[in-house]
Amino acid sequence: MLDTDDPFEREIADLAAASREHAHLIVQREQLRVEIERATEEVAVAQRELREENQEVQQLASFSITGVAARIRGTHDSDLRQQLAARQAARLTLAAAEDRLSHAMTELPRIEDRLVAIGDIHRRRAELEERRQRWQAVAGEPAQPPTDGAGDSSVAHQLSPSTDRHAAAHTRGQLEEERREVDEALAAGHLAAARLAHAAIVTGGRAPLDSDEAVDAMMATLRHCDLALGTFQRELADLRRDGIGPRGDQRWDDVLAAFSSGLFDDLDFEGHRDVTARRVEELRGEIDLVLHAVRVHGRGIAEKLGAGRESSGRRVVS
Repeated sequence: MLDTDDPFEREIADLAAASREHAHLIVQREQLRVEIERATEEVAVAQRELREENQEVQQLASFSITGVAARIRGTHDSDLRQQLAARQAARLTLAAAEDRLSHAMTELPRIEDRLVAIGDIHRRRAELEERRQRWQAVAGEPAQPPTDGAGDSSVAHQLSPSTDRHAAAHTRGQLEEERREVDEALAAGHLAAARLAHAAIVTGGRAPLDSDEAVDAMMATLRHCDLALGTFQRELADLRRDGIGPRGDQRWDDVLAAFSSGLFDDLDFEGHRDVTARRVEELRGEIDLVLHAVRVHGRGIAEKLGAGRESSGRRVVS
């Protein structure tokens, strides 16, 4: 009877899962660092622009957004219009950049902590391989190349039964980690879809945007959309190899930009809301397609895991 309680199978599977998670976290960490750098620069620029504009138009510091709009619509002073537009655009950019920076600064320590918990993958792999070879020597089985992905998979010789199981354990560990990544991507995707559904209601309304409260509420909704979409896009980092996710360098977290781009040049709040509503609907369709692709990918992983377990159950020798 083949021993199904191989002392290395679980360790090999755990190491394979940890290796894949480690690679996934490294990608996410780099993306967060880029986001922090970008948001930090945007915050600095927006703060500088606000200071400059406030120095020039301090008498307007107490005006509301809609109050400013009313003043601008009634004036022919193009310089005043330009100053006020720049001030409000910087205010909006600052709020959005601060949101992204805060979110990324919160996520980065979580990623770093998980990487520390995983430890040194190369050292763990070397230690496990050393123990595996010692065990094979004691068991009287011939030494084989590493089965954790570090060796040449094209070596054409017959694996021993235990090494064959170790290779299967490695594959199982990778698949288990990939399934966990799919679950996390689905959770992030469902949140993004929910945020977009809320944004569709907000941007699809016909109520006039004639108060600070209405404009600020819309901006907050769109910022929340952008944060959720950015998180979903990062969770898809590994799955993009299979064509799942945005195409090329496309970013999804541009909903607020759809509303704010040029807003304080023309002050057409309702017109910009309509533009944003179309972008939200476009993103909803794209996110739904990606979520479907992620689900299909997840079912494929589950089928492979199930087939692997059935194969392991049949590998019994007398």
